[in-house]
Amino acid sequence: MRKLSLALLIIGVTLVIGLVAWRGFGAVTDVMAIAGWRLLWMAAYYMSSLIMTALAWWCLFPPSERPSLPLVVFVQWIGQSINTLLPAAQIGGEVAKARLIIHKGISTTLAAASVVVHTTVRSAAQILIALLGIALLARQAGGDNWIPALLTVSAVLGVLIYIFYRVQQAGLFQFISRVAKRLAPGLPLDRWIGGAEALEAGIRDLYRRVWAVAISCALRVVARLLIAGEVWLALYLMGHPITLFEALLLETLNQTMRAAAFLVPGSYGVQDGGYVLVGLLIGLTPEVGLALALAIRARELILGVPALLAWEFVEGRVLLRGKRSPGDPNG
Repeated sequence: MRKLSLALLIIGVTLVIGLVAWRGFGAVTDVMAIAGWRLLWMAAYYMSSLIMTALAWWCLFPPSERPSLPLVVFVQWIGQSINTLLPAAQIGGEVAKARLIIHKGISTTLAAASVVVHTTVRSAAQILIALLGIALLARQAGGDNWIPALLTVSAVLGVLIYIFYRVQQAGLFQFISRVAKRLAPGLPLDRWIGGAEALEAGIRDLYRRVWAVAISCALRVVARLLIAGEVWLALYLMGHPITLFEALLLETLNQTMRAAAFLVPGSYGVQDGGYVLVGLLIGLTPEVGLALALAIRARELILGVPALLAWEFVEGRVLLRGKRSPGDPNG
């Protein structure tokens, strides 16, 4: 998986460079130069979407075992940055999120279960965003001959998510643990199987809180929609204002493309090419579409690099604390 992610990352970055070279680096940067340092407002605005996403995860925890909201925002910030900037295929960030809240006293079972359920909620919210994008595109294009096909694709994705939801509760993790035990009979994997049983029980407990799951999904949709405001703000600052309808169309379709290419680290190439292609539908030139894509990438770096440094600092403290523990003969 790591080799595949790295290969896709290289292909994606190469595609981005090729797109910029195709339109001319100077032409693209000239568009961005109009906004200049005002593009930093994008990072400030994006925090609203980040907080909403963290709130969607936070509300999944039972009230009696719920971590503080600032902690969940901090951990979500790190997890998203890992998924965006590192070749983690949207998985590494989720693992890091679970580890970080475990360090803060949340039980391993609850931490892992909350991440699994939140991932399912994220996928369900993405389908709703895709359907909204289809509706907006239909209105923009003025035709509907292709809508049944896209609705069918969305229905298929919905069925797949439902299947994933069911297998989470039907012994998926126990099955994986037992397969691992058969493949490596010499390893003491009984604890894995016991942990898998506890994890599945924890997942079932979270899904029983139907209203919490529904609210989490609604908050994830709102978080996705808020990103359209970032697109509107970026283009306004660069001197190419669009309507909120056009910003929604551009971002919902682009999010759908990124979701379909979830294996590509950071959606490099997919996200950038998407802004160019969808931008053409609302009258943006390729140069402006690429400038928008690079502005989004700049915001990802502005917020993401400090998050990765914070992650290394936290994990380093945990490692150092373990080495200094009284039971450590080297301490």
